[in-house]
Amino acid sequence: MDYLLRRLLGKGLSEALFSIQNAQYVFRLMLVNMILIVVTFVMLGFAVLHLFYTHDFQLLAASSIAAFILSSVLIYLRRSQNLVLSGHLATIAIVVFFPIFAQINQNNQFGLIWLLVTPFLAISFNGFKIGLRYIAVYLGIILSVAYLNIGVWEHGNWTELSFLRLLIGLLVFTALATVMDVANDHLNKRIQNQHRKEDVYLTELKRLSTTDGLTSLYNRHHFNEVLAQKVQALKDSDLYLTFFILDIDHFKLYNDHFGHQKGDTALQAVAHAVRLYMKRENDLVFRLGGEEFGGLLVSDKPQEMGAWLAQLPQAVYSLHIPHAPEAQAQYLTISIGIFSAKVNDLNSINCLYRIADKALYQAKHQGRNQAVITP
Repeated sequence: MDYLLRRLLGKGLSEALFSIQNAQYVFRLMLVNMILIVVTFVMLGFAVLHLFYTHDFQLLAASSIAAFILSSVLIYLRRSQNLVLSGHLATIAIVVFFPIFAQINQNNQFGLIWLLVTPFLAISFNGFKIGLRYIAVYLGIILSVAYLNIGVWEHGNWTELSFLRLLIGLLVFTALATVMDVANDHLNKRIQNQHRKEDVYLTELKRLSTTDGLTSLYNRHHFNEVLAQKVQALKDSDLYLTFFILDIDHFKLYNDHFGHQKGDTALQAVAHAVRLYMKRENDLVFRLGGEEFGGLLVSDKPQEMGAWLAQLPQAVYSLHIPHAPEAQAQYLTISIGIFSAKVNDLNSINCLYRIADKALYQAKHQGRNQAVITP
């Protein structure tokens, strides 16, 4: 399908078809391109007909000039994708050609029936708002010429009734072309609205798949993905990847005393405090599960990074969230394990997690409410 579109529409237009989200623009781009191809070949066909069959050299010249102009517009459109200018140029060529054609043909063998296609072309090229302006100019010219030639065209058989039929036909075809374009515009707007709704839905779905519902931090699944990406990005670099795990001390006692609803509120407060503490844009914080949180940071000064993260317990303690009476601290506290290393110095990705978790265990063993940095 892609190959056929590239051959038919040109590389630039086929790429626009797959890259541009505006359905109305894409539709008109394809429509104008196809119409230009068809009308150009029709004009070339008329030129050949008048050259070898009718020997009408006036119509031969008019058809040849129109074919040259339309083919030039087609080439310009395929190269530039400038739909607006291409539509204007093509419409001007058509609006100029058909009055000349009418004056030369004089409805010979009902040739003026071709005048009825102009409303469709003008509106297809430009949309009904601009197209109707061209049609107004076109009608003013063609109807004036047709009226002045009553009793002249068709060897004197062109009558007021003939003129009236032409007028009604042009108005009917203009109305049909307008209705079709308005209906297409309405349909495209509905399609765009549906696409916008789908985009919002997919964005929300993606957010839910990577975010913890309670704390709005990234979840464990996203942590696994990001960790692998960070490791790959830092491979063979001089930067350090710092990972920390923190755990709320004696959180089971807190839940047992205050209830799980209060426990969820406490988790949200701690998560918010940790997120605020991590002020750098690229620092990532995760809820790894239960009352356990983690973070990934990249720096070139791991010692300073570790010392900075070691102050997190104080930031959480300063929230002054009352702890359960059975807990050893008056307020809710956390313990944290911190580990930094170059990616190439790690035996495996799991090694990063395992060493930080071991540091967290050590912090708890040493009395909690503190940080342990593993060198």
